[in-house]
Amino acid sequence: MCSLCWRVSRTAQNNTNILYDKGIFFVAVHIIRAHSHIKYAMVSTIPFHHFCVIITIKDERSVLMKKIFLFMLFALVLCSQCLIPNSTLAATRCDVKFSSEPASVAMYGLTIKPVSPYKGENLYRGYPTAQLVGANVAGLTLLITNNTNEMAVIEWGKSSIDFDGKPCGVPFMMDMKYKDAGKPEATPSIPLRPGASQEFTAFYPNVEFIRSWNLGGYLPKADGSIIGMNIAVRVGQGNTVYIPVDSPKVVLQLQ
Repeated sequence: MCSLCWRVSRTAQNNTNILYDKGIFFVAVHIIRAHSHIKYAMVSTIPFHHFCVIITIKDERSVLMKKIFLFMLFALVLCSQCLIPNSTLAATRCDVKFSSEPASVAMYGLTIKPVSPYKGENLYRGYPTAQLVGANVAGLTLLITNNTNEMAVIEWGKSSIDFDGKPCGVPFMMDMKYKDAGKPEATPSIPLRPGASQEFTAFYPNVEFIRSWNLGGYLPKADGSIIGMNIAVRVGQGNTVYIPVDSPKVVLQLQ
């Protein structure tokens, strides 16, 4: 709590002062008449966004002074929006990121490394003023390297994606039609030449249509969530094998 106290001169004229400092208003009103018996006027305040002002007046004309203070208090309430400290302002941006450096998985002559989570739709709460509270994780970008001397085929239609261990189905891949999301027979297989590396983004298949098609996804937990995949690959003339890949925990970053 902060206090402001003025010594009042008998010869002073009517005067009103409003001071602003770091989101706290200090209000002092001096109304002096000749031969007045006013000696002190004290206003004690706390940060005004709590809407609490304590007024103490030592004056024989206290009724008049209180009315003036109440009028000024009402005026300050009207502009209270500007009194909210910066620390309470709502976030305007949300990103998704790994909480730690991702690790590569090397199996069957291929190396697979998670590159980054893919951010989906922003999530809002509140009416009539929407407040940004987070964002969905829509998928995972991977770097796959074929270390063999044979052609490798990534069979996305036989692969799967999960969220925190919960199976979510066949991944939805770039250049697919939204209506084909989750359909293994419509999910492509992509060849990868010997020694080649290529980035792929695998999305969750729960896409939705709200005025237009939107990527689906899931909201990460407060302490982070893990994207898991079982990636089906076939090297040369061999059989289909599966390579399990887990991302580091995916966390939200509100700004």
